[in-house]
Amino acid sequence: MSSISIAVLLSAQTADVSRQELFNPEAALRRVQACGFAQVETKADDLLQETVVVVSGLSEASDQQLRCAAEASVVTGYFVTFPEALDAQYQRLYVQAAHDRYDSEARQWLDRRGILAKLPMYVEGKSDRHAVELKIEELCGPKAKGQLTKGKMLPDDTNIPSVDDETFMCVLNAAAVSGLPIGFVGNEYYPKDEQKPRHR
Repeated sequence: MSSISIAVLLSAQTADVSRQELFNPEAALRRVQACGFAQVETKADDLLQETVVVVSGLSEASDQQLRCAAEASVVTGYFVTFPEALDAQYQRLYVQAAHDRYDSEARQWLDRRGILAKLPMYVEGKSDRHAVELKIEELCGPKAKGQLTKGKMLPDDTNIPSVDDETFMCVLNAAAVSGLPIGFVGNEYYPKDEQKPRHR
């Protein structure tokens, strides 16, 4: 799962993050500044078409500082960008921070619904994938039928019930925590004279 997907999912399900900080640019700015960076500003990013937090004026930073900025990004939902010399180092720490946060939130979400303790574990090359998928669908309720075993929701398939947000989050969280690899397929169109967005 890409880091951008993780961030979106986190924003959709996070329960313990203050709503005053989530999607609050001033909170994102303050959090990143508190990581020890002097030149920090928010600005509109034309490529991403959203506001981002930009850290500039430096060529090196510690893992601790970059991890702090990554956690600020995950908590507030704002991308943080660094000079090119630090980009790879930051992205590595961001992906780890986002993954850890998502895993924690997913476990809490499942535990609150009594599903976590019943969840099967999937080990590549050892587990029966189909059996794990069936168990997750069973745990997530009737509307989860076919979401994993059929691979996708088909509007014209009357044997697959329409899925609500709760069921979708259940299947997604359960698959992630169980170790079951899943992905999304989508179509994007970009005019020839426009650059394709960069995934973070």
